[in-house]
Amino acid sequence: MLGSAAIPASATSVSFAIPAALMATIAGHPIRAVFQESGNFAPSTSNSIVVPALGNSAVGASTSFAAEELVSVYGSNLAGSSLASATPPPGVMPLPTTLGGASVTVTDSRGVARLASLYLTSPGQINFVVPVGTAPGLALVTLTSTAPLADVAVTPVRILIVSVAPGLFNAAQILRIRANGSRSLEDASAPIAMGPDTLYLVLFGTGMRNRTSAANVICTINGTGLPVLYAGAQSQFPGLDQADVLLPASLKGAGPVTVMLTLDSQVSNAIPLEFQ
Repeated sequence: MLGSAAIPASATSVSFAIPAALMATIAGHPIRAVFQESGNFAPSTSNSIVVPALGNSAVGASTSFAAEELVSVYGSNLAGSSLASATPPPGVMPLPTTLGGASVTVTDSRGVARLASLYLTSPGQINFVVPVGTAPGLALVTLTSTAPLADVAVTPVRILIVSVAPGLFNAAQILRIRANGSRSLEDASAPIAMGPDTLYLVLFGTGMRNRTSAANVICTINGTGLPVLYAGAQSQFPGLDQADVLLPASLKGAGPVTVMLTLDSQVSNAIPLEFQ
C-alpha cells in the first residue's frame, strides 16, 4: 500500500505525498485507489493507472534524455501485443511511428508534439527514438494504443531533454589493421590481443551525436584519457551512435579495465574490457 487518507465529508478528492524513493520502485506497476465502506457508501475500487519507467536503452534508469536517443519504456499494459519493426536499410525508409496500434508522442518544451519512431512495442516494454528536433527542457512523453488495455490507463511522463545523455552498450568491437593493410573486425567481449597491429576500439551507444565538437569527447580507459577520432551517428540503425578510439600500445598486458566516454562534461556508464 502506498498510503491512505481520510476523505472529508465535503470533499470530492484527496491527495497524499509519495516519497521519491518509493516512486522509483512503483514506476511501471499498476496503481489502484480503493475506497473502504463508510456510512451510506459502499466500498469500491478504481481502474488502474500505470506510471511508466523510462530509461536510456543502453544504461537503464536515466534522469535526462537527448534528441535522437534510444529510449526504453517499462510498465504493464503498454500495448496490446508484441511487435518488433524491421530495421530499414540506410537511406530506404524510416522506422514506423505506429506499431501494433501503439504510438509514442513527445511534446517538447516549446509545445511541439512529434511522433517517435518505434523499434518494439509489447505489453511490458516499448523501445523508441526521441524525435529529431526535440527542444531542450521539460518534455511530455505520451503513450497511446488502439488495443483494449483491460481498464488500465498509462499516464504521460515528464522527462528532461538535454543536448547529450550518453549511454554505452556492452557490445564493443575491435578494428585490427595489420602491416600488410589487411583488416578484421573482432568482438571485444573476448580478451583483446595487443601486438604490432594498429587497433581501434569501436564503441556503440546512444545519446551522443549532438555533442558540440570532437575535441570535447574523451575516452577514459582505467583512468587514462584518450582522444576520440569519431563520435556521432552510426549509419545503419536509427538512434544508435558510435565512437572510434585509437588504442595505444601501452594497454598491452593491462588486463581487465573499465571504459567510459565523456562528452561535453557528461559521463557515460562504464563497460568492461580486457587487454592481453
